[in-house]
Amino acid sequence: MKCAILDYGTGNLQSVQNAIEHLGHEALRINNFDDISSVDVLIFPGQGAFGPAMNQLATMDLIRPLQEYVASKKPFIGICLGFQLLFNGSSESEKDAGLNCLEGYFNRFSEKELSIPHMGWNTIHATNTNTILDEFNNERFYFVHSYFLPESNERNAATTNYGVTFTSAMANKTQLITQFHPEKSGDVGLRLLKTYFNSLS
Repeated sequence: MKCAILDYGTGNLQSVQNAIEHLGHEALRINNFDDISSVDVLIFPGQGAFGPAMNQLATMDLIRPLQEYVASKKPFIGICLGFQLLFNGSSESEKDAGLNCLEGYFNRFSEKELSIPHMGWNTIHATNTNTILDEFNNERFYFVHSYFLPESNERNAATTNYGVTFTSAMANKTQLITQFHPEKSGDVGLRLLKTYFNSLS
C-alpha cells in the first residue's frame, strides 16, 4: 500500500516510516493534501506539545483538510500526539482547541506516586470492541505521554491502567488511533500495523 506520513514538524517520522517500509509498504512524507487522492492510508504521528502542534497545523493550513479526511472514514492511523490532537482539547494547553474529530479531553496524570511521563511498556485491554484491537487484548505496547484520555464509553476503545484507567486506542473498519507507539513496540507493534493493513485488503 502507499502510505502518506503527515509531516507537520513534530518529529517521530523516521521510526514510523521504518516500520511501514519494514512491512513492505511505501511510505511518503507529505506536508499538504495536494496529492492525497493517490494515497491508500494517511498516517498522523507526533511527539511534543499539544498547543504548538495545533498552531503548526494552523500555520500550514492543515486543520480543515485533516478534519475532512478523518470524517470521510478513509484509511487513517493516528499515533501518540496524533491521537491526542484528534479530540477536543487538553489541559496541557487549555487555550488551544483540538481538531474536534472525536469527543474527549485530555488530563495530566496527577497521582503523586506515578512517574510522569508514563514511559515504558504497559498492557492494553480490548474485549468486545468488534475491531482488530480485540486480537491484542492483554498485549504490551510502548507508551510515552503525560496526558491521558479518560476511559471512554465507546465500544471500539481499548484501555490501559496507569494509576487511572484511560483510553489507549480506538479503531473502526478503516481507522486506527493509538496513544501508544506501535512503531516502537517491537514485534507486537508491527503485528498490529500488519493486522490493520490486512484488514483493509
